[in-house]
Amino acid sequence: MRAALVALGLVASGLIAGAAPAQPAQAPTATPVLVVDLDRALRDSAPAVEQRALEVAERRALREKLDGMKRALEQEEAELVVLRDTLPKAAFDKRVTDFDQRVRAARRTAQEDAAALQARIAAAQAALQQAAQPLMEAMMRERGAVLVIDRKTALAVAPAFDATDALIARLDA
Repeated sequence: MRAALVALGLVASGLIAGAAPAQPAQAPTATPVLVVDLDRALRDSAPAVEQRALEVAERRALREKLDGMKRALEQEEAELVVLRDTLPKAAFDKRVTDFDQRVRAARRTAQEDAAALQARIAAAQAALQQAAQPLMEAMMRERGAVLVIDRKTALAVAPAFDATDALIARLDA
């Protein structure tokens, strides 16, 4: 797949030129190809940096919430250990059962909150990538390019073809 994309890029950029033997030789037409390091654009643009800062804050808030739940459950567990010798067995067993239910509920809540956070992060990353798509298409039209390829699919790229900084600037605008 990678080799096919590279070959396609080379053909489209006019780096591989060939005329059919029956046709008269013609000067190759320049067919610009833009290369974008999409990973870098989605990492270094201002919206990506803001996204990561928000992600860090949300992860910290979730960690603090979970740590608070853990401390409360640990305290309750310590109280149960003390009550083991003073409460009647039936009353103690009921408290243990109730405690176990709270522990399970806390675990479910933690898993749901973590999954919701992961979903929000994935959605934000997808939205940023979707926002980049029309910007790349506009750059392609403006520069008369016929192809935009991701940097990781190209083996070598002349600096003139790299449009990563331009994409980052547009994402920042």
